[in-house]
Amino acid sequence: MALLFEGGGLSHNNNNNKKKKKKKKVDRRMKVSELKKICSQPDLVEVWDVTLADPKLLVFLKSYHNSVLVPRHWSHKRKYLQGKRGTEKQPFRVPDFIAAMGIDKIR
Repeated sequence: MALLFEGGGLSHNNNNNKKKKKKKKVDRRMKVSELKKICSQPDLVEVWDVTLADPKLLVFLKSYHNSVLVPRHWSHKRKYLQGKRGTEKQPFRVPDFIAAMGIDKIR
């Protein structure tokens, strides 16, 4: 692979080689259907599992007895259940047994 410099940048030739390498890399990946055929619990296979270097190991670990999957919200930046911006909060209401004493009228 020869690098040709034209006008201070890499040539069009080198750019094509990168695209070809990427296409080869994508073509070498296992298909999701192939991965589901291999494992004992195909419902655990997800679309992004095939992008790993060793997808068979991942599926084996997922389907292993007594293994627990990592909750999805662990990868999120926002804390769990903290994204409730659009909901309106009900104003505080004094409980009936306290209101029956007449405390709210004293204030």
